[in-house]
This record gives sequence, C-alpha cells and structure tokens, in this order.
Amino acid sequence: MDSILDVSKIYVGYAHASAMVQVRDGPSSVMVTSAHLPRCKRACDEFMDGLQSLQGDLQQLPDAAPAIVAGDLNYPLVGNLCARGHRLLSGMLGLGMHHFSQDATPTRSVGTRRLDHILFNDRMA
Repeated sequence: MDSILDVSKIYVGYAHASAMVQVRDGPSSVMVTSAHLPRCKRACDEFMDGLQSLQGDLQQLPDAAPAIVAGDLNYPLVGNLCARGHRLLSGMLGLGMHHFSQDATPTRSVGTRRLDHILFNDRMA
C-alpha cells in the first residue's frame, strides 16, 4: 500500500468496480477496474447489461487518463470468437483499450479457453 497515495471516484457497475488510484512515481491517477462479466449460460441481456455498464464507466474517463481493466470477462478475446466475444472485443477496442496478451492458453488447467484478461489504454505507456 506504500505505492498508493489516494483512491477516489469509485464506480460500482453491473459486473465491475472501478476506482481512480493515485500511485507514487506514476501517472497522476489510473482508473483500475476489476470486472466479472456474466458467463455464456446467462441470458444475453445480462451480458449486454454488464458490458454496457463497463463501457459507460470507461467512457467517463478524461481523455488523458490511463486505465487498466482486469478480470474474468468470461469470453476469449483471441482466436475463434463467439458473438459475445466479438461484442466484448469491439467494445473495448472502440474505447481505445488493448488486450495485454494474444496468448490463448486456457485460464484453468482443465479449461479450453482463456477467459481472464488484462486490458489497458494508450495512456498507460
């Protein structure tokens, strides 16, 4: 916690929580978001509510604000994407977010897809 100077502007969405975090020796503030979007067996409306809520909070960022989104997004972002995976990826790309890794290794040893992801925007560089 010595690296965190302040936490402000906390947002709680449908399937995520975000906070503006001021870190020592870093940018003035970083939007840090933890997300857990509804899985494929849930109704599409639930997934869309979660995605739209996440996008809404990210759209509120000032243009110069760095942002990180990490969490169980429940859909792969590389390889063969289902319709929800395409919506998730296009929504994040539309907000200037980039996927941290093109690795498709499954999240769990018994899994078949990578569902946990880290995304960031250009201002993190």
